[in-house]
Amino acid sequence: MAGVPECMAYAAHVVTRQIIDDPIIQGYILCKKTYPSEEESPVRESALDILKKRYASGEITKEQFEQMKKDIQ
Repeated sequence: MAGVPECMAYAAHVVTRQIIDDPIIQGYILCKKTYPSEEESPVRESALDILKKRYASGEITKEQFEQMKKDIQ
């Protein structure tokens, strides 16, 4: 049967773990929610969307756009 010192040591251990671990775990969860990784990001542009943006910005000519569009479809 455990005596008073052992119970107090166990209680001190539990309290210490809560003081140390809880903020670390909560901080980790907060960071994961605030800054999702690229793998979790569901939005992906299609090849055609990227091609349209390149054409709209003047990066490629109309002929290049038409050829590339034909190639990807």
